Amino acid sequence: MSAPDVIVKQDRAPEQVFQDQLKAILSEWQVSEIKPLQENVKSVNSALEEVLKRLDNEPASKTAGYVTVDGGKADPQIKSFGDYLLAIRRKDSARLSTVYKSVKAMGEDSGVGGGYLVPEDFSNQLIQLAGMTNQITQRVTQINVNTASGTYPSLDQFNAPTAGAGNTAFAGGVTSAVTAEAGTLTSTDAAFEALQWRVHKVGGYSQASMELINDSPQSLEALLRSLFLMAVAAKTERNILRGTGVGEPLGILNSTAIINVTPGTNSAFTWVDVASMKSRFKQMVGSPVWLIHPGVWPDIYTMEIGTGGANAWVANMQAGVSNSINGYQIIESEHLPQDDNSGDVILADLSAYVLFRRSGLIIDYSEHVGFLTDQGTWRFTERVDGMPWLRYPVTLADPQGSYTVSPFVVHND
Repeated sequence: MSAPDVIVKQDRAPEQVFQDQLKAILSEWQVSEIKPLQENVKSVNSALEEVLKRLDNEPASKTAGYVTVDGGKADPQIKSFGDYLLAIRRKDSARLSTVYKSVKAMGEDSGVGGGYLVPEDFSNQLIQLAGMTNQITQRVTQINVNTASGTYPSLDQFNAPTAGAGNTAFAGGVTSAVTAEAGTLTSTDAAFEALQWRVHKVGGYSQASMELINDSPQSLEALLRSLFLMAVAAKTERNILRGTGVGEPLGILNSTAIINVTPGTNSAFTWVDVASMKSRFKQMVGSPVWLIHPGVWPDIYTMEIGTGGANAWVANMQAGVSNSINGYQIIESEHLPQDDNSGDVILADLSAYVLFRRSGLIIDYSEHVGFLTDQGTWRFTERVDGMPWLRYPVTLADPQGSYTVSPFVVHND
């Protein structure tokens, strides 16, 4: 090393020496850490591109006219749920917007990445399937709303009428009075309540292997329809029955509109309980049903009329047992409490429950979540709220003025 070189290095400021050392460290780290990582990312992208290429070139689905050959605006006559999902997968915005008329959802509905609103025909079909397979959801009153929150009118039927006066709380505050000929009629006004609703997001996801996607898009469609259907219907049913009202719909069992009936025999559902619940029930505009947990069936099969009386059910194992009590259909729900628990049986007119729907199903796709397991992931969401139409039971106008009825009567074991 020459003398001038030594002099130059000695003349450098400490800051410059530190910067040179830092650059050397970063350069060494880039070689040992960053470049291998970049190679891994490149390898992942190459593998992903190969999977996508295989999917897009699958001959069986294209020759069958199930998915598009060229994508985009081509093959406008081909419209299937499987083709729609594959368009989301490859981010084919041209096909989604022109063929399926599906718009990109904003962040309010589906987060930063956004999703695509399911075309109305597919969305309606899924909702109809959910209603067909869920006897509880199809019986509630469903209201489509255009905002995230709002109010819905309801008659104020909770002020007890004057006992024995001949008026009724079901008229919502409107009363009548006897008036002499040419006399002045009594002024009377209806009173209204406002149901406050705010939609909440429900949803989930479904994964399918790349082998399934490659070998049979038709099977993929059947699988996804089934999974989406079960997930949406199950959560909606649970919320209608047991929602807390905090961050989710208010369910029947947690509302103040119910009437609890104490069983005649502890830890059992008996004929006496049937009569007691019927005596406190008020039908609205729908068809009354008995909602039961499956664990209640042994009590129903062995139900006796009175203490030590005849069996209420005629044994006929060949023909089966009637699926009704007092003419009201029995509907099972796995979301009710088990047998011998409060709420294991509900006598209900489900039309008195209001379900608010803000948007249809929103579906988005990710190839990253299940990459290591070679799976594609579809996410689906829906925004709903719900609550009973009544806030409290209704007081009858009998002379005693204290008897209440409700469209929701609960076996309070």
